Amino acid sequence: MRFFVLLVCFAAYSSLSANSSTPRSRVVTRLTDVLVSKSEVAKQQEKLTGQIREIVRKNNQQLLDRLRIFIEDEGTQQQFVERFNQISLEMEDSLRQRFDSDLGLADFLRNTTMDIYEREFTDEEMVLLGKFFTSTIGRKYLSLSSVIMEDLFAETQNVIVPRLLEIQAKVQEEYLPKFKELHGEYVEQ
Repeated sequence: MRFFVLLVCFAAYSSLSANSSTPRSRVVTRLTDVLVSKSEVAKQQEKLTGQIREIVRKNNQQLLDRLRIFIEDEGTQQQFVERFNQISLEMEDSLRQRFDSDLGLADFLRNTTMDIYEREFTDEEMVLLGKFFTSTIGRKYLSLSSVIMEDLFAETQNVIVPRLLEIQAKVQEEYLPKFKELHGEYVEQ
C-alpha cells in the first residue's frame, strides 16, 4: 500500500511541481482516480453484496421453514424445497444485477474519497504529497491514512448499506408472490 501511495504521490508531484498554482481539485481528482480503482470498487461491492446475500439467504431460509410445514407429504415437500431454492438463486442473481445497476458505489466512493482528502489536506499539502517519504506531510499522510479509510468505511456503512437493504427489500417483495404461488402448488387444499 505504501509503495502504491508513493507512486501516486510522485506522479501527482511530478506533474504539479512545474506549476504550483494548479488547483487542488485537479490534484485530488488525480489521486482519487488512482486510489478508487475499478478493482477496489469491485472488491468493496463484492464484500457488501456478500453481506446482503447472507441476509437474503437467512430470510429465505426462515420463509422456507415457515412455508414447508404446511406441506404434509414428504416427497411433495422435497419438490417444494427444490423449487423454492431455485427461485431463491434467481432472486440472488436479480439482487446482484440490481446492485450493479442501482447502487452507485463507484461514484459514492470516488466523491467521498475526494471530500475526505479535501477536508484533511491543504492546497500546499496536496502538492507536497509528491515528496511523500521525505516530507513532513508524508508522515502526516501515513498517520491519517487509517482515519481516511475509517471515514470512508463509516460513510459507506451509513449511505450504501441502507441502499443495499432497500434494494434487497424490493427484490424480496418482488419474489414473494413467486414463493407464495409455489407454495400454493404444493399445499394440499
